[in-house]
Amino acid sequence: MSSSTAKLNVFITSPLEVEYVDRIRAVAPAQVEVVYAADLLPPTRYIADHKGVEDFRRNPGQQKRWEQHLAEAEVLWDFPADVPGQALGLGGAPKVRWVQTTSSGVGQLVKDLGLQGSDVLVTTARGVHAAPLTEFVALALLIHYRDLAHLSSEKEHQHWARYCGDGLEGKTLAVIGAGQVGRRVLAMGRNFGMRTVYLGSPGGTSHAEVIGAEFYNSDALYDMLA
Repeated sequence: MSSSTAKLNVFITSPLEVEYVDRIRAVAPAQVEVVYAADLLPPTRYIADHKGVEDFRRNPGQQKRWEQHLAEAEVLWDFPADVPGQALGLGGAPKVRWVQTTSSGVGQLVKDLGLQGSDVLVTTARGVHAAPLTEFVALALLIHYRDLAHLSSEKEHQHWARYCGDGLEGKTLAVIGAGQVGRRVLAMGRNFGMRTVYLGSPGGTSHAEVIGAEFYNSDALYDMLA
């Protein structure tokens, strides 16, 4: 790329930790201009909060800068963080060719924004939450089978009678879909000694050995649950 060629403009439109902004900037600093203005985005409520507080408003000066950045952007990191009364959405970003979202379930939003069939490329963060979601599944299973409610009650009443909880080994774990999250959950189940089964698309039998679980065709939900 010659020195006279303009850099690709990437505008980060939802809250993102500075360390990740720096990592994006470091990929191709000579070819890409990454715009990140924290004061134009809602303050976050927790780590990895890509929405921020609900009562955030931009002052007129901030809104003008926001609109200018949107107008110049060719790539957006996430769909613009809309602020009530100040929302422009993609209508204020005529140059945009690519939107990288921070979640996976954006199909309906793409339809609502009229992007289905458009020239704007929309990519998702599919699979990025596989590890934490799997941990939550493990947490829920252990809370149920190890009867955390009973243990909490015993602690509250300072009563420690012996009891026998149930375990996960030998139980059957059924998962609908074997994407990145589903596969991670199935692997977790196997590590606990569980029998693992999953519901998948027709032809998925060939993947069952790789996934390490018993396959049920998508029209066999009741058979899998039986």
